[in-house]
Amino acid sequence: MLRRLVVVRNGPSAPAFGLLAFDLGELELLGNGFLGHEQNVAPFQTVRGQGRAQAPGSSCDHRRVPVEITRETIPLLGIDHVQVAAPVGSEPQARRFYGEVLGLTEVPKPAALKPRGGVWFACGAHQLHVGVSKRFSPADKAHPALQVRLGDLDRLARRLEAAGTSVQWDDAIPGTRRFYSADPWGNRIEFVGTDG
Repeated sequence: MLRRLVVVRNGPSAPAFGLLAFDLGELELLGNGFLGHEQNVAPFQTVRGQGRAQAPGSSCDHRRVPVEITRETIPLLGIDHVQVAAPVGSEPQARRFYGEVLGLTEVPKPAALKPRGGVWFACGAHQLHVGVSKRFSPADKAHPALQVRLGDLDRLARRLEAAGTSVQWDDAIPGTRRFYSADPWGNRIEFVGTDG
């Protein structure tokens, strides 16, 4: 239920900005952004069942975003795969790094997806996909975190360094051994030691 609409202006010619106060249980609209003209600051009328609010006489319906929030939970079952990006034509490097250095097993791509390029690998119960892009840019913050047996973590770090890849240990989380590295194209990868 819409409780009030507060209109804020920085000056007489500035666009109005509507701030909505609402009960979460009956939320039907999450804001309307910047309102471009005077008639849009009229009181909103909630249209039940349509998931939106309307201002009388408004001509800016294209700006309105329907929002539907319910208390029903839709459980997400887990992660199917993660994907890192790579430049076009880098499949041989992907096979060398992810396959030979990290020891992941290549998974055949479905025939319909082969023309897109890239390589898929099994990674425990999940998959790691290397997708190629003409507009590639390395991910230096977002990254997959791969689990490694605690007893193998140092050995893997030495293997990466022997392959010419830098390793940066991180002890920021007490009781967790982990390090960061990067694939051949500069994508950040985290390796976390586990007892499993």
